[in-house]
Amino acid sequence: MSGARFLLDTNYVIGLVKQQETVIKVITDRAIETRSCAYSCVTRIELLGFPEKSSSILLLKNVAFQQFSSATDY
Repeated sequence: MSGARFLLDTNYVIGLVKQQETVIKVITDRAIETRSCAYSCVTRIELLGFPEKSSSILLLKNVAFQQFSSATDY
């Protein structure tokens, strides 16, 4: 298992990229860290069509890196 506790919805990722107040508040209030998040291949495909694609893909790469890093920590 990857240790992911949260599956990021496409709208949440877009909200993070746009720094929408409500999304930031939920993540801050729940103390959600990137290492505890995952995303689906559907979310990745949907984000490829998002105008601010580079920012959203960088965010997903950060989430993926955190998952890989925590999975390889012994």
